[in-house]
Amino acid sequence: MKAIIIAAGLGKRCRPHTYKVPKCLLSINGKSILEHQLQSLRVNDVTDVALIRGYLAQKITGRGIRYYDNLNYEHNNVLSSLMTAEQELDSDCIVSYADILYTAEVIRAAVRSSADLAVIVDTAWRNRYVGRKLHPLTEAEKVISDGQGRVLSIGKHLDDTEEVTGEFIGCMRLSQKGCRIIRESFHEVKNQYSPRGFQQSKSFEQAYLTDILQEMVDKGVNIDIIPIQKNWIEVDTVEDYEYAKAEFKGYQG
Repeated sequence: MKAIIIAAGLGKRCRPHTYKVPKCLLSINGKSILEHQLQSLRVNDVTDVALIRGYLAQKITGRGIRYYDNLNYEHNNVLSSLMTAEQELDSDCIVSYADILYTAEVIRAAVRSSADLAVIVDTAWRNRYVGRKLHPLTEAEKVISDGQGRVLSIGKHLDDTEEVTGEFIGCMRLSQKGCRIIRESFHEVKNQYSPRGFQQSKSFEQAYLTDILQEMVDKGVNIDIIPIQKNWIEVDTVEDYEYAKAEFKGYQG
């Protein structure tokens, strides 16, 4: 199994900390966010890593990683970044945002899943939003699932109701078949929608990962959830960064 890490974004909401380094290199208790991710992956024998760079790409230079550069990162979004490394979507893999901290336990749950397509969902998600001002609950990528643990709806646009199963943490697991499905879905919708609006995004180029996932669900593709409770932190804002430095302790087996 390999890992594909999406690290192209500007990290505007973490400024001034991201003026000189991309967000994935921000230090959390002596290690960068990226180093924490790599450690949790290594503990689970995931050592084959590809990373998509964009903003301040030259700063990310660690050994043992295959790099892909999204040269248009200022004008597109997460989905386009992922597909910059489309050739890596050829075998079992974990796809992860670069601005999330997670313990080895979270990755273990993904590795053990037998699903072709599965998203990791925190079912204890609301607790994190108590007192969280700069990234309110309305910005959570919420998930509604059915009784069989399959995604019905996903995205920030969902209202916070009792139907919400949890929050998509920005990490998913794909089998070789799942990789083929997401590649084919991407090119189908690109031909159909670009440059028009797509799902919840104003243009196809600005699409989030959740947009393509919802499109696949709408067309009958099964996407499972991998439920977790806590053991991860999103670093989206300066407020989140301070919280992560105080709360995240790194590897927990």
